[in-house]
Amino acid sequence: MLPYIAEFLGTMMLIILGDGVVANVNLNKSGMKGAGAVQITLAWGLAVLVPAFIFGEASGASFNPALTIALAVDGSFAWSMVPGYVIAQMAGAFVGASIVYLLFKGQFDATEDPGTKLGVFCTGPSIPNTGLNILSEAVGTFILVFAIKGIGNVTGLSTGVDKLFVFGIIVSVGMSLGGLTGYAINPARDLGPRLAHAVLPIKGKGDSNFSYGLVVPIVGPIIGAICGAANNLIYGFTTGDSITLVYALTSLGIGLAVGIMARLGNMEKISGALITSVIAGLVAVCISTPLNVIFWGGTTGNVWGDAVFAATQASNMPVLLGSFLDEVVVDVPDKIITILVVYAILKGLPKKLTALYDVNDSVESLD
Repeated sequence: MLPYIAEFLGTMMLIILGDGVVANVNLNKSGMKGAGAVQITLAWGLAVLVPAFIFGEASGASFNPALTIALAVDGSFAWSMVPGYVIAQMAGAFVGASIVYLLFKGQFDATEDPGTKLGVFCTGPSIPNTGLNILSEAVGTFILVFAIKGIGNVTGLSTGVDKLFVFGIIVSVGMSLGGLTGYAINPARDLGPRLAHAVLPIKGKGDSNFSYGLVVPIVGPIIGAICGAANNLIYGFTTGDSITLVYALTSLGIGLAVGIMARLGNMEKISGALITSVIAGLVAVCISTPLNVIFWGGTTGNVWGDAVFAATQASNMPVLLGSFLDEVVVDVPDKIITILVVYAILKGLPKKLTALYDVNDSVESLD
């Protein structure tokens, strides 16, 4: 229970400090009105840093559903804890935003512009463009998570130094990309306060803009975080571990296979997605099997797969065949589940977004 409480309190504190500085700088009759974007950006970095120091030992200080999901995808966080973490983060963000409203109620009442009031709670684009807005959030979150994973592989850092680096990353992303979408880079940071804006009795408030909030600040950060958690490459490049780098070949093969199948239109229907998933699994099996034999004697480290491998060796089957069957048990079901989930997400996205990436679109030549 302690990790969930820590995520709730940490995210609540993050939003109090983060949304608080926006209110402090932008609302009428605030003593710091007009202090500017630099104060907001630095304060958001500190808003992450302070609870990270307090609650890092208890929960890992994720405070971000995109980061939590990405860590689960790369195997460094238990999937069983993901729902509880996400609920705690969303609830903490909602409560934090509500506290900011109570503290600044007089300033909210004195501010007429609905957009300024909404901007205290959540993000919005300077130029609305769904595709580019998602890309901006994905890139910002990729940088955040990629850096966090890279820092985690650096040996010899003194306790707490990693959190100072995260402060620097948040500030850097904000100063470089913040003007595009407000750099949510965290679904809880946006959706929790946006929900608070929708239900709180804020004088003269406008629309909560869920048509934007349910797409860009959620989809972009999750895509970027998962990409940033591609820890085979990160760990290999930061530590020089050649084995880890070699296994990146499997990821490359899977990416190429799925990309080609999607380009051929096989992600349009569930039957095509199922075929794509099986092909991706078999590609992973074919690439990983010889690597397993070379580096690990044929095992994968998966309890079910290695049980199959042990049975094949007890039956005096060749090591290569045993490792192949081990990989089939591990990779094929995994890729089927993963790609079917991706298919479901794609079908759930707005048509305005998916139309931007229609494989049947013609490309005009400059000739």
